[in-house]
Amino acid sequence: MSLNRKKVLVLVAALLVLPLFAAQATADDGQGALSLIPKDTMAVVSINMTSLQKTGIYKELLGMALSDAEVKGNLEKLKKTTGFDFEKDVASIVIAVPPDVEKSENFLMIAKGKVDQKKLIAFAKAEQSDVKESKHQDVTYYLFDGEAAFAVLGDYILLGTDAAVKGAIDVHKSKREGVSKNASLTAMVKSVDKKGNLWMVINLPDSIRKDLRASDPMAGDISAAYASLDFGSGMALALVLVTGKAESASGMAAMAEMALGEVAGDPSLKAMGLDGVMKNLKISAAGKELKVDLKLSPKEFETVKALVQGMAGSMF
Repeated sequence: MSLNRKKVLVLVAALLVLPLFAAQATADDGQGALSLIPKDTMAVVSINMTSLQKTGIYKELLGMALSDAEVKGNLEKLKKTTGFDFEKDVASIVIAVPPDVEKSENFLMIAKGKVDQKKLIAFAKAEQSDVKESKHQDVTYYLFDGEAAFAVLGDYILLGTDAAVKGAIDVHKSKREGVSKNASLTAMVKSVDKKGNLWMVINLPDSIRKDLRASDPMAGDISAAYASLDFGSGMALALVLVTGKAESASGMAAMAEMALGEVAGDPSLKAMGLDGVMKNLKISAAGKELKVDLKLSPKEFETVKALVQGMAGSMF
């Protein structure tokens, strides 16, 4: 089953909103969860909840979510019944994406935190009758509606499809190679800035590279990317695109600089309040890597956020 546009938008929204129900007291950059992720993972996204909960965007979106009486009531009921408090008991959230995601939809989410598994399962069974206990590699896990799976491995809470959770259990039991054996992803994890609110690494699949190559041979040479994002004061984005040869990186940097120079004097940018944004966008090449850096002040970030919200609203 392929993911259509609407499903992708819903999934992305869910991945962005779910972490907003969690915060914690101890910082965690997500690296520990990598020990449960299979070698053939295509992408990893890590969200540091300690720093994120202190940002304005976190507080804004959390407030919006809790303004829904049903959402707020369900969270309060969960806390009262199980003792699980989203605002205290989750330290980090890591999302792993496999290379065959368009067919399998096998996403895996790993949250580091505290949970009473028995109470949580009892709560789930009371709320939903179709909860089945199962075992894999002598590890007990649970299926919801025969599709979504849940397991607890030490300090980690696993949520995903049946296949995704089984895969993590296999890695935990050393029955399957972990992502530490994936040289490309491991190198990017070492290089990416993990001090911000979010970091991610990805090996671009052939389908995306094919589309890029159709529009520009140099862009089609991009094989991987890693990025960090921080909302501590406005927004700071650091993105690196990894290419196969230095000529591709330098060529794309030159083209980008030319394009930025052409739009710099566009009066419509100033009218939208985006002239400062363009000035703060820096693109450069270093060997086979194309580096994109963007730093926005709180005021500039608010301008961009309002523009994005307006565009998103027009899509629905």
